[in-house]
Amino acid sequence: MGHDSSSAPLAANPLAKLAALSPLLLSGAAALLLTAMAPVAWGAAQSQGLASWVPTVSALMLALPVLAISVYAIVAVWRRMTGLFEVDMVGAITGGVSHWVAAVCLVIFSGTMVSEKSYSSLGAGSTSSAGFLFLVVIGSFIGCGLHAGLTMVYVRAITPGRKTRVGERQPDEPDFIDQWTRTRRRG
Repeated sequence: MGHDSSSAPLAANPLAKLAALSPLLLSGAAALLLTAMAPVAWGAAQSQGLASWVPTVSALMLALPVLAISVYAIVAVWRRMTGLFEVDMVGAITGGVSHWVAAVCLVIFSGTMVSEKSYSSLGAGSTSSAGFLFLVVIGSFIGCGLHAGLTMVYVRAITPGRKTRVGERQPDEPDFIDQWTRTRRRG
Protein backbone atom coordinates (compact mmCIF):
# COMPACT_ATOMS: atom_id res chain seq x y z
CA MET A 1 0.00 0.00 0.00
CA GLY A 2 1.53 3.29 -1.05
CA HIS A 3 1.75 6.46 0.92
CA ASP A 4 -1.07 8.84 0.12
CA SER A 5 -3.01 11.45 2.02
CA SER A 6 -5.13 8.83 3.82
CA SER A 7 -2.26 6.54 4.82
CA ALA A 8 0.29 7.33 7.49
CA PRO A 9 3.40 5.21 8.22
CA LEU A 10 3.86 4.59 11.92
CA ALA A 11 6.66 3.13 13.96
CA ALA A 12 5.92 0.21 16.21
CA ASN A 13 5.75 2.21 19.42
CA PRO A 14 3.48 1.41 22.36
CA LEU A 15 1.30 4.53 21.99
CA ALA A 16 0.58 3.87 18.33
CA LYS A 17 -0.34 0.28 19.16
CA LEU A 18 -2.55 1.36 22.04
CA ALA A 19 -4.32 3.88 19.81
CA ALA A 20 -4.94 1.22 17.18
CA LEU A 21 -6.12 -1.34 19.73
CA SER A 22 -8.26 0.95 21.92
CA PRO A 23 -11.58 0.62 20.01
CA LEU A 24 -11.15 -3.15 19.94
CA LEU A 25 -10.32 -3.32 23.63
CA LEU A 26 -13.31 -1.10 24.42
CA SER A 27 -15.82 -3.26 22.56
CA GLY A 28 -14.27 -6.40 24.05
CA ALA A 29 -14.57 -4.95 27.56
CA ALA A 30 -18.21 -3.99 26.93
CA ALA A 31 -18.92 -7.53 25.71
CA LEU A 32 -17.29 -8.92 28.87
CA LEU A 33 -19.45 -6.58 30.97
CA LEU A 34 -22.62 -7.80 29.26
CA THR A 35 -21.49 -11.41 29.69
CA ALA A 36 -20.90 -10.80 33.40
CA MET A 37 -24.30 -9.09 33.79
CA ALA A 38 -26.23 -11.82 31.93
CA PRO A 39 -26.80 -14.07 34.99
CA VAL A 40 -28.14 -11.06 36.94
CA ALA A 41 -30.90 -10.67 34.33
CA TRP A 42 -32.30 -14.13 35.07
CA GLY A 43 -36.04 -13.77 35.57
CA ALA A 44 -36.21 -10.04 34.78
CA ALA A 45 -38.90 -10.58 32.12
CA GLN A 46 -41.06 -13.10 33.97
CA SER A 47 -43.68 -10.46 34.76
CA GLN A 48 -44.28 -10.17 30.99
CA GLY A 49 -44.80 -13.90 30.54
CA LEU A 50 -41.33 -14.73 29.23
CA ALA A 51 -39.34 -17.67 30.55
CA SER A 52 -36.86 -16.73 33.27
CA TRP A 53 -33.86 -17.70 31.14
CA VAL A 54 -34.77 -15.50 28.13
CA PRO A 55 -33.00 -12.26 29.24
CA THR A 56 -29.82 -14.15 30.14
CA VAL A 57 -29.71 -16.09 26.87
CA SER A 58 -30.54 -12.92 24.92
CA ALA A 59 -27.66 -11.06 26.53
CA LEU A 60 -25.24 -13.88 25.77
CA MET A 61 -26.46 -14.04 22.16
CA LEU A 62 -25.41 -10.41 21.77
CA ALA A 63 -22.26 -10.39 23.90
CA LEU A 64 -20.46 -13.54 22.79
CA PRO A 65 -20.30 -12.74 19.05
CA VAL A 66 -19.01 -9.23 19.78
CA LEU A 67 -16.45 -10.68 22.19
CA ALA A 68 -15.29 -13.19 19.55
CA ILE A 69 -15.06 -10.45 16.90
CA SER A 70 -13.07 -8.22 19.26
CA VAL A 71 -10.63 -10.96 20.24
CA TYR A 72 -10.09 -11.89 16.58
CA ALA A 73 -9.48 -8.24 15.68
CA ILE A 74 -7.10 -7.64 18.60
CA VAL A 75 -4.96 -10.62 17.58
CA ALA A 76 -5.05 -9.72 13.87
CA VAL A 77 -4.18 -6.06 14.43
CA TRP A 78 -1.45 -6.94 16.93
CA ARG A 79 0.17 -9.25 14.38
CA ARG A 80 0.04 -6.52 11.73
CA MET A 81 1.85 -4.12 14.06
CA THR A 82 4.94 -6.23 14.78
CA GLY A 83 7.22 -3.76 12.99
CA LEU A 84 6.53 -0.65 11.01
CA PHE A 85 2.90 -0.36 9.97
CA GLU A 86 0.66 1.92 7.97
CA VAL A 87 -2.86 3.01 8.82
CA ASP A 88 -5.45 3.80 6.19
CA MET A 89 -7.33 6.48 8.11
CA VAL A 90 -10.66 6.07 6.29
CA GLY A 91 -10.82 2.34 7.05
CA ALA A 92 -9.56 2.82 10.60
CA ILE A 93 -12.16 5.47 11.37
CA THR A 94 -14.98 3.45 9.79
CA GLY A 95 -14.10 0.28 11.67
CA GLY A 96 -13.21 2.13 14.86
CA VAL A 97 -16.60 3.85 14.97
CA SER A 98 -18.24 0.43 14.65
CA HIS A 99 -16.42 -0.75 17.77
CA TRP A 100 -17.30 2.41 19.70
CA VAL A 101 -20.98 2.04 18.74
CA ALA A 102 -20.96 -1.64 19.68
CA ALA A 103 -19.42 -0.80 23.05
CA VAL A 104 -21.99 1.90 23.80
CA CYS A 105 -24.89 -0.38 22.80
CA LEU A 106 -23.61 -3.27 24.92
CA VAL A 107 -23.05 -1.05 27.96
CA ILE A 108 -26.56 0.40 27.63
CA PHE A 109 -28.02 -3.07 27.19
CA SER A 110 -26.12 -4.43 30.20
CA GLY A 111 -27.64 -1.69 32.33
CA THR A 112 -31.22 -2.05 31.11
CA MET A 113 -31.58 -5.81 30.75
CA VAL A 114 -31.63 -6.44 34.50
CA SER A 115 -34.66 -4.19 35.10
CA GLU A 116 -38.24 -5.44 34.84
CA LYS A 117 -39.21 -1.98 33.57
CA SER A 118 -37.20 -2.63 30.41
CA TYR A 119 -39.56 -5.43 29.43
CA SER A 120 -42.82 -3.70 30.45
CA SER A 121 -43.29 -2.20 26.97
CA LEU A 122 -43.80 -5.73 25.65
CA GLY A 123 -47.09 -6.04 27.49
CA ALA A 124 -47.92 -9.11 29.53
CA GLY A 125 -48.38 -12.12 27.29
CA SER A 126 -47.96 -10.10 24.07
CA THR A 127 -45.01 -12.18 22.89
CA SER A 128 -43.79 -15.67 23.60
CA SER A 129 -40.30 -16.63 24.69
CA ALA A 130 -39.67 -18.16 21.25
CA GLY A 131 -40.89 -15.01 19.51
CA PHE A 132 -38.69 -12.79 21.66
CA LEU A 133 -35.65 -15.01 21.05
CA PHE A 134 -36.39 -15.02 17.32
CA LEU A 135 -36.24 -11.21 17.31
CA VAL A 136 -33.00 -11.29 19.31
CA VAL A 137 -31.49 -13.81 16.87
CA ILE A 138 -32.44 -11.66 13.86
CA GLY A 139 -31.14 -8.49 15.54
CA SER A 140 -27.96 -10.20 16.65
CA PHE A 141 -27.37 -11.70 13.21
CA ILE A 142 -27.80 -8.38 11.43
CA GLY A 143 -25.94 -6.29 14.00
CA CYS A 144 -23.05 -8.69 14.50
CA GLY A 145 -22.78 -9.34 10.77
CA LEU A 146 -22.45 -5.63 10.07
CA HIS A 147 -20.01 -5.29 12.97
CA ALA A 148 -17.91 -8.20 11.66
CA GLY A 149 -17.77 -6.65 8.19
CA LEU A 150 -16.67 -3.29 9.55
CA THR A 151 -14.13 -5.05 11.75
CA MET A 152 -12.58 -6.56 8.63
CA VAL A 153 -12.36 -3.05 7.19
CA TYR A 154 -10.57 -1.98 10.38
CA VAL A 155 -8.16 -4.91 10.37
CA ARG A 156 -7.28 -4.39 6.71
CA ALA A 157 -6.77 -0.66 7.32
CA ILE A 158 -3.67 -1.53 9.34
CA THR A 159 -1.01 -2.96 7.08
CA PRO A 160 2.53 -4.01 7.87
CA GLY A 161 4.97 -1.39 6.57
CA ARG A 162 7.51 -2.28 3.96
CA LYS A 163 11.15 -1.49 4.53
CA THR A 164 12.51 0.83 1.92
CA ARG A 165 15.47 -0.12 -0.23
CA VAL A 166 16.61 3.46 -0.78
CA GLY A 167 20.27 3.68 0.11
CA GLU A 168 20.50 -0.05 0.84
CA ARG A 169 21.77 -1.16 -2.57
CA GLN A 170 24.63 -3.63 -2.53
CA PRO A 171 27.85 -2.53 -4.35
CA ASP A 172 27.49 -5.19 -7.06
CA GLU A 173 23.73 -4.60 -7.49
CA PRO A 174 22.75 -2.65 -10.63
CA ASP A 175 21.18 0.77 -10.11
CA PHE A 176 18.52 0.92 -12.81
CA ILE A 177 17.33 4.41 -11.92
CA ASP A 178 20.87 5.79 -12.21
CA GLN A 179 21.34 4.01 -15.54
CA TRP A 180 18.03 5.33 -16.84
CA THR A 181 18.75 8.94 -15.81
CA ARG A 182 22.21 8.79 -17.45
CA THR A 183 20.73 7.61 -20.76
CA ARG A 184 18.08 10.35 -20.56
CA ARG A 185 20.77 13.05 -20.12
CA ARG A 186 22.71 11.82 -23.15
CA GLY A 187 19.68 11.64 -25.42
